[in-house]
Amino acid sequence: MKQYIFSLFCLVISATLLSGCSGSEKTARIVHETETRYMSSTGSDFMRDEIKKGMESVKRLHNSVSYRTYQFDLDNLPTQQELINTDFDSRAVQTTVDHHSKAGSALILSNRRGRTALLTASHIVTFPDTIWHFAEERGFVQEKVEAVSVRQSVSRVLIGSDDVFGFEMVVNDPDRDLAVLSRNWKPNERPRLTTLRLPTGNSDALDWTDRIYALGYPLGIEMVTSAMISKSGQTGRRGMVLDASFNRGFSGGSLFAVRGDGSAMEWVGIISSASGETVDYLVPDQLRDENFRPNLEYTGAIYTQRNQQINYGITFAVSVDQIKDFYSENRDELRRLGITIRALE
Repeated sequence: MKQYIFSLFCLVISATLLSGCSGSEKTARIVHETETRYMSSTGSDFMRDEIKKGMESVKRLHNSVSYRTYQFDLDNLPTQQELINTDFDSRAVQTTVDHHSKAGSALILSNRRGRTALLTASHIVTFPDTIWHFAEERGFVQEKVEAVSVRQSVSRVLIGSDDVFGFEMVVNDPDRDLAVLSRNWKPNERPRLTTLRLPTGNSDALDWTDRIYALGYPLGIEMVTSAMISKSGQTGRRGMVLDASFNRGFSGGSLFAVRGDGSAMEWVGIISSASGETVDYLVPDQLRDENFRPNLEYTGAIYTQRNQQINYGITFAVSVDQIKDFYSENRDELRRLGITIRALE
């Protein structure tokens, strides 16, 4: 009997030890898996997943335009009035064709019934029909025109996950810097484009120092960054100022904020532009590589050049409440085209 009890005791001890070893291995495995993951700057894996979800609907835009420029005789320059209703070819002494492009970001807000609609910043998808180049000399009763550039073609292309697609601008509001692009798909076309799945927020509830996440394609690179909001009253219809670092291509990018209770991330606006200024400076005449001598004094012609310079860290944004006003004013036209944006209804 004693031998039986002793054997039973040993069996219980063995089972306990085996169970303890198994539990320790399982705990070690869970700890190890946790340690190999990294902490999100949001402090939450849930919010990291929300940002990924938002990025699915933020796409890259490439916009290009071509102009034919008519150059007039410098010794007999016409006035603008003289060129109205005139065939530029008959007055020009030379014509050239130039190509220009702008990069940006867009948000997919509707993808229903064979039609997709994007929201972006107006200034990256619009190009003037005609550009007048006036002579620098002053003193004329009417300014003389050196050249006229006439738009020949425009291309607005969304770069998707597996292809590129051309879109047409259907609604434009330069004052708010907002535009809607759209495309009708053929029956055999099935693009992999995802409509925004995050809820629409209330930008009026945003306040000083609230944290914003910006998603877009600065310099064509898919990126996310965070910024602090300043509700400055000096921004007019743009509504918000962020301390985000801005690069070309970020215009039209989307802004998201986390609810105070941490339960969700919401769409609160789009990036419009950065603060900037015009800078004039002196440049040498264009040099060929074989004439470049960095250790010798330059004695050639010097010219002036004008460039736009970004003031990094001051970024303007259009709030979602302003976007709702824009949509409300253009709802009838959009519905006539078969476009309904539920996120703004």
